Amino acid sequence: MRPKLRWQQPVEDRAQRALTAHAGTAAIDLNNSAAYRQDISEVVLVSLTPQNNFAGMFQIGAEFAGPQLWWNEDALNQYKVTGDTAASLASTATTINFAQTDAAVLKVGYILMMDTQVGNPSQESMQITAINGTAITVTRAFSGTAQTYTTNTVFRIVNAPVNPNSDLGPDLTRQRLVKTNYINRVRFDANLDSEQILRTHQGYVPGIVDELGYQFQQRLAELLRLINNAMLYSYAQASGNPTNDFQTTNGVVAWLDGTANTNAVKISTAEAFNDNVLNTMITNIKKQGAVSKAVAVGDRLGQILGALYSDTIRREQSDLALAMVLDPDRIFIRPALGEFLYTIEAPSFRDGDAFSLLSKFAAEVRNSGTDAGYAHQLHTNLT
Repeated sequence: MRPKLRWQQPVEDRAQRALTAHAGTAAIDLNNSAAYRQDISEVVLVSLTPQNNFAGMFQIGAEFAGPQLWWNEDALNQYKVTGDTAASLASTATTINFAQTDAAVLKVGYILMMDTQVGNPSQESMQITAINGTAITVTRAFSGTAQTYTTNTVFRIVNAPVNPNSDLGPDLTRQRLVKTNYINRVRFDANLDSEQILRTHQGYVPGIVDELGYQFQQRLAELLRLINNAMLYSYAQASGNPTNDFQTTNGVVAWLDGTANTNAVKISTAEAFNDNVLNTMITNIKKQGAVSKAVAVGDRLGQILGALYSDTIRREQSDLALAMVLDPDRIFIRPALGEFLYTIEAPSFRDGDAFSLLSKFAAEVRNSGTDAGYAHQLHTNLT
């Protein structure tokens, strides 16, 4: 349950002093020596996880400073290669052709096995004995029985043995990949007259003991809902200028549909949304190697696997006919330095009370594409 925040003044205080008048956050108010700013990030941190929502799956990452968020991703060498795109491979063939990028990660001695059959004791494995450009010579049936392979068969590197006192091989170092996203600033204001507040303090509004505290709770719920939606659906301004007014962050969908990461590839072919399809989604994404765990997120036909959703988000998901397979350990809500969630109250000449709820954050979605090994997958055409 979210912590209950009540700003009700003690009874004895009400009788002794008048209500403080607050203005909001105009420049004249913030420059006032009596302006009060309070960081209540712990409130939203405590509230996110217990609530049944999308953002509650993710960790709160480290704070960042400035209008732009930066992070590095490890670029591991691929461990899957696709063979003979032009012809099938007979059980007696000893040469496999690969694309240049695939051949570049192979070395003499590597053991290859058909990716969809790893773990099958009768499945054939092959050992690379020579490399000539993109033509790879292999020893068939290193283990198992030689078989025929269709075009575009994906092979997995299951081992990489070397000889004693082996020579220096090709350089396999990779540069780290730099990723960036933009700050998202949101604000919710409330401005109540003193009569509204006093009516609740004196018991004239059944069930509400403090109108200002009640409005705070409601605006906080809306703020959490907005963070939830922004983490899911938000797109940054097309100009990509981090100093733009009204800048927005790229949410998870933007990172997975090729917008924020051009190496991300969404699945847009028609798919029936059922348990078998969801299980296949999870199995396929776990094979990518960048995944520590995977859950399927979606709600077409009301079927959820491992997802945390509110009723509101469920209806939105049904309308979109999309589902995602995500590794929550690689998605972070990154707070702006000291400003994830805070309130501002300031005196003014108004006859009442006011507050502002402000939040600044960005989404960090790691391993969103094939450039660093993808840990997530977006499916956009569920039937």
